[in-house]
Amino acid sequence: KMQSGRIRAQTTIKSRHGIDSIFKNLGTVSADSDLESIILVQAIVRGWLARRFYRKLLKTTQKRKNICKEILLSEESYCNSLNSLIEAYIKPIRSGACSAFKDTGKREEIFGGIENLHQLSKDLVAMLRHGLLDWNNTLDSQRIGNIFIATVLSKLNYFVGYCSKYDKAIQVLTDGRIDDPKSSLSVALKKLQDQGRALDLPSLLIQPVQRLPRYKLFFDQLEELTFLG
Repeated sequence: KMQSGRIRAQTTIKSRHGIDSIFKNLGTVSADSDLESIILVQAIVRGWLARRFYRKLLKTTQKRKNICKEILLSEESYCNSLNSLIEAYIKPIRSGACSAFKDTGKREEIFGGIENLHQLSKDLVAMLRHGLLDWNNTLDSQRIGNIFIATVLSKLNYFVGYCSKYDKAIQVLTDGRIDDPKSSLSVALKKLQDQGRALDLPSLLIQPVQRLPRYKLFFDQLEELTFLG
């Protein structure tokens, strides 16, 4: 009897309409109805709800993993851009290969802090790769939030210092007539750009300024997919 009741209940419960029918019929059960059948239906309903929640949890977890992978890919791209800035522009300029940047003070106004930001990004990439290699959000060392606290948040002054002087750096380039392709500064930078196969200097210099808003966007997406507790 119990077995046949289970089969009928499981068949009925396969649809939302079936669930509604079960709850409706429960209200019309007579006093002498089999209590075990009612308990059976309740168990099947609870099981269905649990499976539905678990399927939703699996989908949400996969979305979180995808966002974390996107964070890593984005950080790798950003780290490569900073490396390109250093290799294509900063090192040749410091070696004296570009006469347009003889003034050490102006060089510092434009490029100061880039090496620190680059090292920070390399550390973050390394920790993200380790964390996502065998991702398990229950481990403190692999939690994305903890990784950012240990890297970005602990070195937030790097971004503050760079962003606070960014406008002045662009002004130095503007004063050097960087917008004029025939100016000595533009000619020198174009040569470095071609030799280093890099983006133009302003496109690289702005990337650290854009980085913190990008982090916030990623974490807003993660928060929407995070279950409390």
